[in-house]
Amino acid sequence: MSQQRYEREIEEIVGKTKLRPRVTLGQRIRGFLSRFNVGGGRLLKPTTLGLAGVILLIVGLIRGSMWTIIAGVVLMLAAYLLSIMRSKGTFKQETGYEKTWRGRKLDDR
Repeated sequence: MSQQRYEREIEEIVGKTKLRPRVTLGQRIRGFLSRFNVGGGRLLKPTTLGLAGVILLIVGLIRGSMWTIIAGVVLMLAAYLLSIMRSKGTFKQETGYEKTWRGRKLDDR
């Protein structure tokens, strides 16, 4: 009988605190970026973000606008982070090719 009472009290305490599962920073970033996926393809590609960042950086340097320079650097950093998060598998899984050198397969370990 006391076991049931303890379980009920624990459930009440947990219900009152409304604990949420711990979410890592990577999961938060992936969740945010997943909102920009359209039809299975990425709307924001690392190359597009990087190119926009370089263009903003050049325009900011020409015009002397500090905010445009900062926006360009932020876009380039976002492109870098997106490209790192995007790579999920081995070279063979992503490209369909195996790494070889002088006709021999390379071991990626």
